[in-house]
Amino acid sequence: MFMQQLKNRAFSGIAKLLWQDLFGGRSLSQWLYLIALSSLPFILEFTSGQEQHDWLGLFASWTGIVCVILVAEGRASNYLFGAVNSAIYLILSFQASFLWRSADYGLLLYHAADWPLYLAVQPSQ
Repeated sequence: MFMQQLKNRAFSGIAKLLWQDLFGGRSLSQWLYLIALSSLPFILEFTSGQEQHDWLGLFASWTGIVCVILVAEGRASNYLFGAVNSAIYLILSFQASFLWRSADYGLLLYHAADWPLYLAVQPSQ
């Protein structure tokens, strides 16, 4: 349904569709599940007792968890969180000199950047 609506809208309507996909049609249990699981990285980061926080790592883990939850719910907006997560992990793995891992996330990010085009040209089912 989301992909069919995306094909029928102009670029200005894509943001509205993403908003509806992220926040529309959720039950109370889905909201509680999303909030409970996506708050775990924040709880662990701020209760670890460290003076300095790893903000980039925190944001990477949060976007990864939200992406997996959105995939499990079948929401197309997971691509946005997955692309952000891949970009952050690309930076983190490059900083840690994990060159093969950097190449993996670079390829993932390259393919994730094509998802709006993929959704727009996919034949209707």
